[in-house]
Amino acid sequence: MKFVYALVAMSLGIIVFGLYLIMSEPQTNEPTAPREIGLLPVPTPATESDVPQLDSEPGTEPWCDMMMQKPGDAWEEEETRIFADQCIYLN
Repeated sequence: MKFVYALVAMSLGIIVFGLYLIMSEPQTNEPTAPREIGLLPVPTPATESDVPQLDSEPGTEPWCDMMMQKPGDAWEEEETRIFADQCIYLN
């Protein structure tokens, strides 16, 4: 039973010491400057009019650049294959 009393007394001592530390922390009345939060712009979905229409040969550099700006859901299967074969360079 003495062990339980000692444990309760030690717990109360830790609580009192913690409250003392909280109360003895210096209080500042100075307002803190608000932090600026940088926001990333929301990308607007590309439309067909945003994609440059070039009459270039599939697989050429201008064609690859045009495909990079074209929305992914507007790609055709053949365009995807050509892009994968010609426009992605592995080192």
